[in-house]
Amino acid sequence: MHKVKLYCESNNHNGTIIFDTVDLQGLKQLWEDEFVDKKWNEEDQRSLIEVTDLKYFPYTGPREGHWYEVPYSFWRNFNIDFEYYSLEHENASLLFRLKITYKSKDEKLDFYKYTLNSFEK
Repeated sequence: MHKVKLYCESNNHNGTIIFDTVDLQGLKQLWEDEFVDKKWNEEDQRSLIEVTDLKYFPYTGPREGHWYEVPYSFWRNFNIDFEYYSLEHENASLLFRLKITYKSKDEKLDFYKYTLNSFEK
């Protein structure tokens, strides 16, 4: 099972989380495996991901300063907005690459199970 390593930069506890990737290779592999209809831009070095509307059980959400290893299949429960931070879009960002929104209005996640106790690249 393929996984991507993410670092939680920020969690405002209102459902918006900012993740960074350990390297662009992990994000590129996820992109190519799960988002096959969108071409990866090798020149784009942005790595931050904004996740919105994430719902999780108390004390199981992503924590700032922690690493997570998330299976690619996890992202199938989300809407991926490729255009929001696109370099060609009016919301173009120098840091953010993707805006991802959790699809479920009610289902809560246990994000704690993806926590990495020690980090190895």
